[in-house]
Amino acid sequence: MSLLSRVLSALPDAGLGAVFLITWLNPHVFGEGVLRRALLAMVMEFVVVHSSALMGSVLWAPSLGAAKKTLAAAGFGVMYSTILVGFALAIGAWWPVWAFWGLTLNRLTNALLARRPAKETRARMAGDWATSAALYLLWVFATTLLWVPALGITPEVVASARLPGTGLWVQQPHRVVVAGAGYFLCQAWVELRGRALIHAKHS
Repeated sequence: MSLLSRVLSALPDAGLGAVFLITWLNPHVFGEGVLRRALLAMVMEFVVVHSSALMGSVLWAPSLGAAKKTLAAAGFGVMYSTILVGFALAIGAWWPVWAFWGLTLNRLTNALLARRPAKETRARMAGDWATSAALYLLWVFATTLLWVPALGITPEVVASARLPGTGLWVQQPHRVVVAGAGYFLCQAWVELRGRALIHAKHS
């Protein structure tokens, strides 16, 4: 994978990581609602890691012809879009739909930009999936169990955000913001180096 391809693959994650990091330092930079969007983005990323692996395994499956791959990918697209449209209607905003597909495309960039044989692409996708899942769990558990300074996300900021639901991420949203910053920046580093942290055998 060329340096340009690695940079293009890493840029979206680096940008997202920077947004989370800046939000931790000064949540007013990106305006009202940034904590809500950050929380939803991290919840969505959990789904994206798994959905992109599922869609990728279909797109690069050696046993399926082009027509079956297209139909399967379209079916997954309709299924996820239907769920997301319902969610968007419930909250009165369409950005989660675009965010989900943007994050999904971001997870597939390594496979889309790489010029490898199908067997190597499938192995790389499996390694990318395992790496993404491991990094996600690492940062979520670390920011849940360890002390994390709130910095710019003061109690006044949390109160004004009026986050829906209950739980640690709602009561202390600086934890999910730090988890997002660490996760996406680590993802960018992995993509820039061009090798997954966890490797899968060719099959």
